[in-house]
Amino acid sequence: MKWSQRMHISAVLVCIIFGTLAMASHPKPPSDRCILIKVLVADRDDAAKLANMGLDIWEYREGSMIIRVTDDERKQVIESGYAIETITENVYEYIETISKQQFSL
Repeated sequence: MKWSQRMHISAVLVCIIFGTLAMASHPKPPSDRCILIKVLVADRDDAAKLANMGLDIWEYREGSMIIRVTDDERKQVIESGYAIETITENVYEYIETISKQQFSL
């Protein structure tokens, strides 16, 4: 095998190795879709557990919380044993709709 062929094969192998390493070091990004859910809570301890999960809590009322989550966070809440109600699958559209309704009054 000629020197130029070995160099070409070596360069290809180096590219494959670096490409594989780069893909492995960047796991699938989390979903950035914003969902609004209502979570039923039994008491303040339940509310504190949800707050400690680092979620974006919008509202707390006795018995429930309104939380903005991603798909992965919603799964995490459900897997933690909480009952949820999905208010909207797209927070941004929901806010825009409410804003339009308020300004049209």
